[in-house]
Amino acid sequence: MQNATPPALPGYYFDPAKQKYFRIQKNHNASQGSKYSEENIQKEEQAAKRRKLQDKRKSFINRRVKRAVILETPLVGSLLSRELGASLKTLCNTNPASAYTSALKRVDNPIRIYTVTPEPSAPHPIYISHLIQDPVSGAILTGCSSSSGTRALISCVPQHGLQWDRYVNQRIITCLPSPISSISLLEKSRHLITTTHGDKTMATIHLHQLYREEEWNLHWPVIEEPVYTTLRLGPDLSIWCSKSSPFGPSFAVGTSYGCDVFTSSSDAWTRTMHQCYRTKTDHRAIEFLSPNIIIAGLLDGTLTLYDTRTGERRVQRLRHASKVTHLAAIDEMRVVCAGLQNNLDMYDLRYTSTLGKWRSPSFAPQSSRPAISYEGYRNWTSETIGFDIDPELGIVAAATDDGKVQLFELYTGKAVQSPLCRAHFDETVTCLKFTRGKQRAESRPTILLGEEDRVEAWSW
Repeated sequence: MQNATPPALPGYYFDPAKQKYFRIQKNHNASQGSKYSEENIQKEEQAAKRRKLQDKRKSFINRRVKRAVILETPLVGSLLSRELGASLKTLCNTNPASAYTSALKRVDNPIRIYTVTPEPSAPHPIYISHLIQDPVSGAILTGCSSSSGTRALISCVPQHGLQWDRYVNQRIITCLPSPISSISLLEKSRHLITTTHGDKTMATIHLHQLYREEEWNLHWPVIEEPVYTTLRLGPDLSIWCSKSSPFGPSFAVGTSYGCDVFTSSSDAWTRTMHQCYRTKTDHRAIEFLSPNIIIAGLLDGTLTLYDTRTGERRVQRLRHASKVTHLAAIDEMRVVCAGLQNNLDMYDLRYTSTLGKWRSPSFAPQSSRPAISYEGYRNWTSETIGFDIDPELGIVAAATDDGKVQLFELYTGKAVQSPLCRAHFDETVTCLKFTRGKQRAESRPTILLGEEDRVEAWSW
């Protein structure tokens, strides 16, 4: 009974050292530094609570099993749920996409683009509209513009190896006369493709030659020549998008009049005449499904297929519920289409039935039935917004028009939670790209985000 806590008496304080009760003195009556004044008693009680919480936390840490290093891998670490009491059914249904997204972490030290002009000038706000990463050198290539009207293609080269916090070598590759509409990279031939809208000047295609792997040096710029080739399609024409072919040395551009496909012939780029397709509406997104099949998303929501072996013939098999803003191919038969009015769907080219009354009247009446709908996607009016997929991880990443990023399971359409989804950005994320190093099996996948003048990286 001697160790029992003594009862609390109103107006008295029990001193455990002296084992006696002492009257609590008013602050104005107590002498300076009195141990039993109201102020000191309150401090003692707060300190006792803090000590109790610290002891409890230390006891919890000592009893907890230390997590092994191998369990930092998301797929392996997710199976540790058994330790937390998860049922066997839950463990068997663990989704790889959910395991990866739950382990996302922000990489420190984001890249800031500090200028878009070669000469020193008055500072102007800078906005990143497009970005891509070279898998060989690790360089971040960005298309930027400033409030003064200057547009530039900028490379950020890693100073020492591929460490994210060493991107300090910023170099302006070229300044462009009109807004940049797209950036893509031909990995096999090492060509960087940059297209411009054609605002007050003619729309152009700029091709830059990158250093090859055996020639690349950290101490030299990424680009060999200021401009390798410049292609012009003609007056009164706008270029909206471009896509490099993963199957060979060719790329396609979407314009206000149709689709143009370019192939490499020796050291020159030629446009075969039968691959200049003409339509009545803008081509806003383009993807290669196979070496000869191209799918294009149009301004009116139509998804059109082109076969480069059949001349000017085209097949309109699908119609999205709204204007198409992005396309991402999964394989030869499946494509993910992002649009306005909160529409994000996966389509299978083998099943092209129309919706009928399946959807509400707010959607296009003749829109096609999607294979999967990603419910909860939020983008009502923004066309310049980030979007990308990773078929290997099974993840869809899409920026919203309220300054957030959403993640979905690619093959089920379910939204997944992640630290990235809980992050809030000051402005809309205009660029979003999944990247990997040259050794895909050994490198960690990374999501690059472009917002205003800053590039952030989120990795596993």
